[in-house]
Amino acid sequence: MATIIDVAKMANVSPSTVSRFINTGKAQKETKARIEKAIKELNFTPSSTALSLRSGYSQTVGCITPKLNTDFCVEVLDGIESILAQEDFNMILLQARIGSPHEEMNYTSLLKKQKVDGIILVSPRGISDEELATIKQDGLPFILVEGDPATGLACVGPNNYQGGYLATEHLIQQGHQRIAHISGPQHWYSCRERLRGYQDALAKHHIPFDPEIVPSGNTDMESGFDLTHQLLTLPSPPTGFFAFNDPTALGIINALGEAGLAIPEEAAVVGFDNIRIAPYIRPSLTTVSQPMNDMGQTAATRLIQMIKSKKIDNTLTVFPVELIIRKSSK
Repeated sequence: MATIIDVAKMANVSPSTVSRFINTGKAQKETKARIEKAIKELNFTPSSTALSLRSGYSQTVGCITPKLNTDFCVEVLDGIESILAQEDFNMILLQARIGSPHEEMNYTSLLKKQKVDGIILVSPRGISDEELATIKQDGLPFILVEGDPATGLACVGPNNYQGGYLATEHLIQQGHQRIAHISGPQHWYSCRERLRGYQDALAKHHIPFDPEIVPSGNTDMESGFDLTHQLLTLPSPPTGFFAFNDPTALGIINALGEAGLAIPEEAAVVGFDNIRIAPYIRPSLTTVSQPMNDMGQTAATRLIQMIKSKKIDNTLTVFPVELIIRKSSK
């Protein structure tokens, strides 16, 4: 592996001249040409320390996500990685377990010790408002994907309220008056907003809100399956189901099928996300599509802009969503 000394010998300059050029980009025109030629011929790669001295940052960001077992996290992460690769940034990826209080904050502290230039937190689940306030005071470039804009930190996310409204109104338009919403933990911003959209759609069509058919689950297939079975035991079971996300919707479809109910003739289902398998399951899943990859790209782009400009931009970027109608509801 070539060293600065090797480059210096080939360029006929001192090692300190090569080092100064790598760190500052400064050299006489002819000297610069010789150094660049030597670097290319020797396939010399400056150390990350040298590059950070030159650029003023480490070109490394931290990313904290929930467990990577959903299309949502995978698609967002793919978007983040595509932008970081374009900008020659590296990423340290950490997975925070749902239901583990303070783990996201502990990981944030760990990433700061690693001297990252900024942090992306995807779908915050166990971090408190007080912890987020501490992060804001630190002044480190930080952005939330699908986080709560009330934190005052930079946020990128879908219009959760719009999605909840569109999904519920669609079920109403299909003739359903008894519509369940299987949500997630209500301390999640996205859950609260989708529930708010659901409630407002009911109110617009003069349908009473019934908390008995709005259970909160774990936003996975198992939870959707179990809660649907419970809902079907009610004296007046729902015929329409709006799920917090597509994995929950898949559990709902499975439970309805096991109960012998025809979809969509006897029960209709709408999810949220538009995961890759949504068009291919039977029946194909009606769902609210959110631009997961685009959200990841935007989060990474905004974070890098903050890093390079050394200016914190704590604004909100909201992406519109779209209802994709398939056979599970119509």
